[in-house]
Amino acid sequence: MGSSGGMAKSYLRYSHLQMLVSAVGSSKVARKSLIYSYTRSFNGFSAVLSEQQAQVIASMPGVVSVFPSRMHKLHTTRSWDFLQLEADYAEGCHESTLHAPVTSDVIIGLLDTGVWPELESFNDEGMGPIPPKWKGKCVEGENFNSSNCNRKLIGARYYGDGFTMSMDPEANFPIYDGPSTNDLNDLPRPIRTYGSARDSLGHGSHTSTTAGGRLVDNASYYGLAKGVARGGAPLSRIAAYKVCSEDGCSDANILAAFDDAINDGVDVLSLSLGAPSFYGPNLLKDGIAIGAFHAVQNNIVVVCSAGNDGPYSYTVVNSAPWILTVAASTVDRFFDSKVVLGNDKTFDGQALNYLNLSKSSYPIVFGGDIAAAGVSNISAGRCTSDSLNETEATGKIVLCLQAEADQSRNSKSSFIKSAGGVGMIIVDDTNTYMPSIYALPATQVSQASGTEILDYIRSTTEATATILPAETVVGFKPSPVVAKFSARGPNTLTENILKPDIIAPGVNILAGWTQESPYSDPPPGDSPSPYAIISGTSMACPHVSGIAALLRSVNPKWSASAIKSALMTTATTMDNANGHITNDTGSSTTAFDLGTGELNPVKALNPGLVYESDPKDNFLFLCYFGYNQTQIGSISGNKSFVCPPDSKPELISDLNYPSIAISKLNGTRSVVRTLMNVGPIDSIYTATVMPPPGVDVEVSPEKLVFSASQKSISINVQLKVTATPSPSSVKNYVFGSLSFSDGTRSLVTPLVVNPVSV
Repeated sequence: MGSSGGMAKSYLRYSHLQMLVSAVGSSKVARKSLIYSYTRSFNGFSAVLSEQQAQVIASMPGVVSVFPSRMHKLHTTRSWDFLQLEADYAEGCHESTLHAPVTSDVIIGLLDTGVWPELESFNDEGMGPIPPKWKGKCVEGENFNSSNCNRKLIGARYYGDGFTMSMDPEANFPIYDGPSTNDLNDLPRPIRTYGSARDSLGHGSHTSTTAGGRLVDNASYYGLAKGVARGGAPLSRIAAYKVCSEDGCSDANILAAFDDAINDGVDVLSLSLGAPSFYGPNLLKDGIAIGAFHAVQNNIVVVCSAGNDGPYSYTVVNSAPWILTVAASTVDRFFDSKVVLGNDKTFDGQALNYLNLSKSSYPIVFGGDIAAAGVSNISAGRCTSDSLNETEATGKIVLCLQAEADQSRNSKSSFIKSAGGVGMIIVDDTNTYMPSIYALPATQVSQASGTEILDYIRSTTEATATILPAETVVGFKPSPVVAKFSARGPNTLTENILKPDIIAPGVNILAGWTQESPYSDPPPGDSPSPYAIISGTSMACPHVSGIAALLRSVNPKWSASAIKSALMTTATTMDNANGHITNDTGSSTTAFDLGTGELNPVKALNPGLVYESDPKDNFLFLCYFGYNQTQIGSISGNKSFVCPPDSKPELISDLNYPSIAISKLNGTRSVVRTLMNVGPIDSIYTATVMPPPGVDVEVSPEKLVFSASQKSISINVQLKVTATPSPSSVKNYVFGSLSFSDGTRSLVTPLVVNPVSV
């Protein structure tokens, strides 16, 4: 998918049709097969072709790549307080530490499932005129007209043709990604897909309000997580590009949206979607990577979710170096739904439980003690479908065990409800940071608590209990932790670029939701909530997108790479208990789990120094990665660019990236980085090194002196293996850091090294 090279749109479309005619044999068939002609921001098209016809086009001169349009899946309040981003600052009532006013001309584009425009988060009260740079449209369609856009939601487009054209036999993936969505799959919700930008799924409304929603007081999910809902950049403008349906998000639609968004004038693009991690990386066959490449060349910050296939290594997706890749972490909030036994003992539980039991107590039984005829006690104890004696379950609270391979907790609650049960207590030590929503009053307790509850049940013939509605509790320590589902590195594309780049809140996030298909059934007498609490790297991504927009607003002259650097190098690896951020089991983490660390919005606004990348750095990456001169010229539109003669994958480590990763360190190796001063003109920064175990690190110069005539300084980082490390969970990788500080500002660069020999 190459550059348009400044050619007229009419000429490009004509050339696309001529190529199709050569492949399919007639002009009539060519016009019918053409789905999208990408002519605004890059040069390419999507069409319905046979394998043989695709091969004909692939062999034509100047064609960079031909690939099936596969389907990508979506990676689906308190978080901003936890990140210490004050509401009045985000709304622009104060000036930043750089003394520049926060404006409202920054535009966030979101490629997702659309928007529910009536949400209060999209109100435009007090906002100025739409920025003159905006060239986009508010496309009318089913139940969506131009009046649904305003000075906040300034654009809306939808793409439907690409859903029907996938030639990839493995293209149909579920739209929600396993447990990371709080069992959303299991909720019985009829889904209606609109032929417009209107969101019938909720995901796009959630991500867009997280990134740029206005301040809304007293927002909650049926009383849970009550507070002020807001996005990271509340005065930004929102442009929605609906590329996803309930079947997924096709490459054809994604590329069409990129083509439009670049031309429309967006500043930030946010994509909470991606291919499954089992797809082998191929930049020339990845619609997100291709579209993002052209967006970044136009100085647009592109932020993508890392995927939900964790906690396993090599699962991170959207890992091209021009993408800011976001993994997920928790916040310090949990939802405590207690169990009170008839003997007055109380146990903490976790659930998004807003339902009240009508009586103060009910009989409680263990599922394993009321097995249906022909069902083992083990299956009944785990409350699998149709495993319980309904007569024995009716009117009772049922205690159930949860195993790793079991059906979801929500599914079990639906089964118990259908069997006549009034409540459920699920015993599960996993996913303790991710409470579920249930079909009846229910909560999740620990294994230790479950054992005590079972002992009580078996100690008396009249065991009783009740389950209390959840209460919102904040201040939980330690927080954040890396979410279990969050995808991990190393980078399958190239281990010489660290991925993920950063972590951000992605667990139990409250944000706007569609009214077409409510997230759950409301309590009796209540209307459907305009909010939902869900989890995923999908939720982490718009947190970073919102702060990227805030940085662009405060620093409008900064490049996309400067914004990316500011976000990454100011991130923190410490939790609120003053310890190193851990994973959900309490185990230690590495840069493969959290990248540079947890997003720190306040520090990102004033990083002091940034790693500024030239757009040609992406061309160099393609050279080092192994693409030839012709391919790179076609992709970039820069026919004069010449790859260095010694191009090889190891040189990827030399790109001016905000982290340093070396996949094979033999003996000694030096890498170069260049830092640009964006703080006070006369500044002095001093280097501090925390070397990876078994590796000596020397930095030259150790002191960086900036002035009006010295705005950028290059440093040489020499790494030398002194001892072969013990094998770790991922090869022999060891981790350290390089930091610079002027006493007020500091930035940290992770060092990720795989020593091969001394």
